[in-house]
Amino acid sequence: ALCREAFTARSPKVREEACRGLAHMASQDRSTGQILARVFTNEFESDIIRILEQGNFSNLGEVYPLLVAIRVAARQDSSQLQSSRITGASDKLLESYPFLRE
Repeated sequence: ALCREAFTARSPKVREEACRGLAHMASQDRSTGQILARVFTNEFESDIIRILEQGNFSNLGEVYPLLVAIRVAARQDSSQLQSSRITGASDKLLESYPFLRE
């Protein structure tokens, strides 16, 4: 349910808070991060890519929590996310806005 809110909610504030929750969950333990990485790529990949591709300077506050959630999940299961199109879309956004890197 939290993933659905993070990637499909109409309200930017709801999406932002849900992404913050996902990042927190992914950082708790390796198995949770691995599960989230699989959910990101298997169920929500197109939604995530759409959000990342629409990222621009005016909505970085909304997109940044998603980037954090992706990076935290990738630390737990990098093979799952590195082979997905999500990584390419997030890398492209980070190239445009390098100050978003940790």
